[in-house]
Amino acid sequence: MKKSILFILIITVIGLCSCNQDKAPVELTDSDMVYVDTVYRNMDGWDVSVTDSAQSFTIDKVAFFDFDGTNNICFYTLYPVTDVYGRGFFVNSDGMTQMKFSVYDTDEKTRSMGWVAQTRANGTNWNSNASSEEKYQMLKDAYLYFKEHNIYDK
Repeated sequence: MKKSILFILIITVIGLCSCNQDKAPVELTDSDMVYVDTVYRNMDGWDVSVTDSAQSFTIDKVAFFDFDGTNNICFYTLYPVTDVYGRGFFVNSDGMTQMKFSVYDTDEKTRSMGWVAQTRANGTNWNSNASSEEKYQMLKDAYLYFKEHNIYDK
């Protein structure tokens, strides 16, 4: 019994590895860099510490997503206070706007909470004390991860 389970596990791992090798490498284009640059330029508005229970916290995860499959790019920041403590922003070439949904925007709120959970699980690690160059690279890494894992690109 143990040998058959081990055999199935090995076959599954081999299958998963071979599937991932078929993907072409993803590179960031000039149009992709517009989003990265916009978020980077507006860092003073979102890379801020928060105080909770007399303790100060800085952002620990960031992520980009296509909010609703319409190329409506959004950016999320999370703090290590709880799994849902952070903010979401819509991003375009003109700037960033913080997400604010009314009580009646149930679909948008639900979708946003899903992206918050994805940010906690798969977001790019963020270091608020990093140099400007390192922060820019972290944002590029986050956008590259989005491009490689965009659920609407399938």
